[in-house]
Amino acid sequence: MGFRRVEAESDNLMLISLIHKRPNGEDEAALMGRIRTLQTRSWIVTFKYVNREANRAADALAKMELYAAPGLSLFVDVPDVIEEELIVDRPGIAANISRIYAHV
Repeated sequence: MGFRRVEAESDNLMLISLIHKRPNGEDEAALMGRIRTLQTRSWIVTFKYVNREANRAADALAKMELYAAPGLSLFVDVPDVIEEELIVDRPGIAANISRIYAHV
């Protein structure tokens, strides 16, 4: 049994805006074509913008995966590189940290 509802978050506002636009009949970039293909599957996918500060763990994990071998990465334990970021990503924490950085 697979997932029927998927929520994808990105800190790339331009990408999220492009995804929400209706196709205009012109050729789309390769990435947009792949995203459109994923959207046509039998599931509900929502795309949402989040600022990078509110999504630090995902950002750190994505950067870590840039240097990993191609394929699926599975972790038994939380990678050291994102352990602190997960604490920061807890609801309400990121907003407080953003305010702290703004006042420094």
